[in-house]
Amino acid sequence: MLEKKLRAGIVVKKTYADETYQKNLVDNIVNIIFKYDLDIFLGPEWLFLPKDRLYSKSEKEDIIDELADKTKSRDTLIIPGSMMWYDDKFFYNTAPVISGGKLIKESHKHSDGGSADLADKRDCFKQMYMKPNSCLFNWRGNKSGVEICSDLGHLNEVLKRSNPSSIPEYFLDLYFFVSCGKSLSPSEMPVKRFRYALISDGNVPCAKVLQKEASSLFGVIQPKEEAGRIKIYELYGLS
Repeated sequence: MLEKKLRAGIVVKKTYADETYQKNLVDNIVNIIFKYDLDIFLGPEWLFLPKDRLYSKSEKEDIIDELADKTKSRDTLIIPGSMMWYDDKFFYNTAPVISGGKLIKESHKHSDGGSADLADKRDCFKQMYMKPNSCLFNWRGNKSGVEICSDLGHLNEVLKRSNPSSIPEYFLDLYFFVSCGKSLSPSEMPVKRFRYALISDGNVPCAKVLQKEASSLFGVIQPKEEAGRIKIYELYGLS
């Protein structure tokens, strides 16, 4: 019997620049998911960033609803990078988590890491929403989590506090890092043995998939194929 595999597509694109903005971005993501039969789609920090403003709350919700609706026929896990938006009180740097036609979680970045500069350049004179939230969720039976760039390490600490016995099984099956310049170290990735950390970095830019082999050792998984700005990986041993 063949071992089950998951296909993960990770974006390789420079962000944190005016040229970040792309027309038809939602449709491009949807087309990639269906064309390459992806189980997972991951984008970098600030993939969704208008040239001269931030998204309004309603625009942000429309983007998420459109992505969810156009992929509702499958349970692909979609973390389309982060998007900058604002409401009546704050501006946000948010990575949505979408699957099966629904928004299942959102990670709101709680450390600045360049977000305020981007908001200031776009004349958004609001305070950044900086309340920590732990973006942990289950997908296809896999314990999963998302962090955005300079928030790195928060999930690791949350998981350790929740299980003071320090038994590593409280760690994650899938860890997603939505980044623009922050590097990972093994001690900061709360991943179970033989499970995976997936990274999309908009600074270099680059895509990486790491598989934990021992307490502080990760192996690098090579992509199976490349499709323009998407690298496609195969993950084994998961649901």
